[in-house]
Amino acid sequence: MSFDDHRAARIDGIRNSAGEVIGFVGVTGDELDMLFMEPPAQGKGYGTALLVFARDVLGAKRVDLNEGNHAAIRFYERQGARRVGRSERDGLGNPYPLLHYDL
Repeated sequence: MSFDDHRAARIDGIRNSAGEVIGFVGVTGDELDMLFMEPPAQGKGYGTALLVFARDVLGAKRVDLNEGNHAAIRFYERQGARRVGRSERDGLGNPYPLLHYDL
C-alpha cells in the first residue's frame, strides 16, 4: 500500500474466552498490512485463523515482511506463502529491506 493511497485498512480481531482482544489482522485491498498476536496467544493457532480469514474472506493475496523479522518469515512460509521479491527500502523509502510474499 502506498502512503498516498487514502483507503483505510479493514481491521478484524480475535478474542479469548474472557472477551479480551488477543490479536488482529488488517487488510487493504489485496494486501495484508498487519497481523498481530499477543505473545501468550502465539503458537495456539489463532494467528493461522486470522491469516486464513484475511486470505479467504477478505481477499488478501500478498504481504510484505521486514527482512529481519525471522519469526514472521517462518510463520508465513509455514502457512504456504511464497517469496516473490525483495526491496532494499520500505514503503517510506527508508533503508529497511522488505521481502514480498504471495499468500
